Amino acid sequence: MGASRGLRAGISRRARAAVVVLAAPVVACASAPASAPVNGVDAARVGTPVRPGQSAYGNYLAARHAGFARELDRAADLLISALEQDPDAPSVMALTHRVLLAQGRVDEAVDIARRLTSLGSTGPFATLTLALSDIRENRLPQAAARASDDGSTGANRVLNPVIRAWALAGQGKTDAALDALEPLAGVRGFGGLRDLHRALVLDLGERGADADAAYGMLAERMARPAARLVEVIANFHERAGAPDKARALYRRYRTSQPDSLLFEAKLAATDPGQPPRLVATAADGVAEALFHFAGALNDRNATDAALVYIRLALYLRRDFPAARMMLADLLETLRRFADANDVYAGIGAESEFRWSARIRAAENLHELDRTDEALAALAALGDERPRRIDALSRLGSILRAEERYDEAVEIYDRIMARVGAVERHHWPLLYARGVALERTKRWKRAEADFLRALELEPDQPLVLNYLGYSWADQGVRLDEARKMIERAVEQRPNDGYIVDSLGWVLHRVGKFSEAVVHLERAVELQPGDPIINDHLGDAYWGVGRYYEARFQWQRSLSLNPEPALARQLAEKLARAVPKRARPATKSDQGVTSGHGAAAEDGGGG
Repeated sequence: MGASRGLRAGISRRARAAVVVLAAPVVACASAPASAPVNGVDAARVGTPVRPGQSAYGNYLAARHAGFARELDRAADLLISALEQDPDAPSVMALTHRVLLAQGRVDEAVDIARRLTSLGSTGPFATLTLALSDIRENRLPQAAARASDDGSTGANRVLNPVIRAWALAGQGKTDAALDALEPLAGVRGFGGLRDLHRALVLDLGERGADADAAYGMLAERMARPAARLVEVIANFHERAGAPDKARALYRRYRTSQPDSLLFEAKLAATDPGQPPRLVATAADGVAEALFHFAGALNDRNATDAALVYIRLALYLRRDFPAARMMLADLLETLRRFADANDVYAGIGAESEFRWSARIRAAENLHELDRTDEALAALAALGDERPRRIDALSRLGSILRAEERYDEAVEIYDRIMARVGAVERHHWPLLYARGVALERTKRWKRAEADFLRALELEPDQPLVLNYLGYSWADQGVRLDEARKMIERAVEQRPNDGYIVDSLGWVLHRVGKFSEAVVHLERAVELQPGDPIINDHLGDAYWGVGRYYEARFQWQRSLSLNPEPALARQLAEKLARAVPKRARPATKSDQGVTSGHGAAAEDGGGG
């Protein structure tokens, strides 16, 4: 058995397609066709160097090309050239400002913001940029004045109270700073941000008892400990001479994230000493707010906006490893893996995040088609820390993505030897090894891993689907297989691969009409998958819809199926001569038999 459909897509860590929205106006506003030469360069040839020319409009179109190629630094340079040729174009100026922010070229964006102000055409980003410049340069009264607009909307409705509060706190005006934070209580979803910054402001103002109470309230309300919040609160306890409280927080985090390395050194230290204050200036406080705001946007999949705010956080505070990790993650989401690796390289050896940064940088080499380097780097990391499994786990994933299943099995065997006692959170390892074993035709071991994974996580849809489909494909335990896949579909009703599995198991038990319903739905969800189209063809044949069956098999053959499936399709098309509509008989089974096993991270087929 063995079609590998879905494996590569399922393994890719960040396979979400991304379009750089900040560059979208460059793309959308140009009226020239995509293939039109721009400054003498064919814009359809992605990757072709584009240099500033003599025409403002030409540079604007060339920036459009750079935006398509996700080369935002080049897009920014081209827009700046356009502004040099047409210096009083507010719309181009505003767009240039946003692209510069997205690239972290904030000093240049500040200059553009000042030009916008001089034209009387300020927008929320321009005002925010100037306020942050004031904070960075310790012009705190000016920053407080810029952030005093009570009628602000959007992001500034959240950020202005924090900027004003920290501008006041930096001047020693603690009570006024606390009052400035109060408008956040009325912004839905940001009451927690107010509470955090109340604690930080009280801490900076040396109001120890009040800060202790405020931090304690935050700790009590953490449903699942967030790393940065734990770090901030524990830092206060260590400085206040209460290391046991800090250690309790670190242990709480490690319990919720057992495979994390964060705070390992803190827990190992017998005397934490007197660490420096994490948020010691107004710039630090505003950077903290920008970091959390970017995180909230990222949680809502607003990647491009989050990118701007995390860049601004690092503009105020360069030594902010947690922000660097978020920036790199956002760049990976946008498939800018080389840029992400540049960010990881800036995370120092002393940082709690250094190990994770090294692993993720190695993974990104695979995304950059430097797979041999990625495998070598991950193998070296696995040897460097022989008790850890994270680097080897990533190594196994890449080997599966490359369909090097025998090597993947060896890696997963090494991992499980390191794990020792298997716990609930280890189910993905059993699942991954089961996939590799199934692909190398070691079914008994694979089946055992899938069943053990389900003991640990009984309703896990990926495992339910893979095991259920595999049984159905072998024609064994069909009732159990159907129930498993139905449970998976209940959890993922819009997953075309899992819906396909349900249709296929129904087909295998002879419920052809029901199978057609689900397989038609699966093709709607995944129209370009050759195996799902093949399955629908089989189901059509089973209900006597012979011409439609042949169409689906021909469609499947056009979708670049694996060689084994292509041969089966050709044989079926040669043998399957349409006849008068009638129910399928056993003699028809030879036409519709012989399919591969389930595909990972989504399904049958």
